[in-house]
Amino acid sequence: MKVEIQIEPACTEPKVIVVTDRMTEEVNAVVQKLSEEQPQIIAGFKDDAVIILEPSDIIRVYAASGKVFAETTHGEYLLRQRLYEMEARLDSKCFVRISNSDLINLKKVKGLI
Repeated sequence: MKVEIQIEPACTEPKVIVVTDRMTEEVNAVVQKLSEEQPQIIAGFKDDAVIILEPSDIIRVYAASGKVFAETTHGEYLLRQRLYEMEARLDSKCFVRISNSDLINLKKVKGLI
C-alpha cells in the first residue's frame, strides 16, 4: 500500500481519500481504523491531583458509597463518570460487567474459583 501526504496551507481540516481498484480487507481495515473515534481521556482523582488513567492499567471499576472508583496497578482513583458511562467508554472486548457495581478487565484475570 502506498501512502501519500500533501501539505496545503489552505486546508482547514485533514481529508483522507482512498484510491483503489476494488474493496479489499486491507482497504476495509484502513477505512474502519480512520473512522474510529479518538479515545476519550479517563481522569482519576487522588489527593488533590488529577491522573490520566490508561485503560490497560485498570484492574476494575466499581461503585461504592455512591461514588465510582478505578482500581489500577498504581492505586485507586475516584472517577467523575457513572459506572454505566465507564462501561460504554471502556473496550467491551477487555472489560465486562460482573455485577451491578463492578466492571473487570479480563486481561488482568489470573484465575476463576
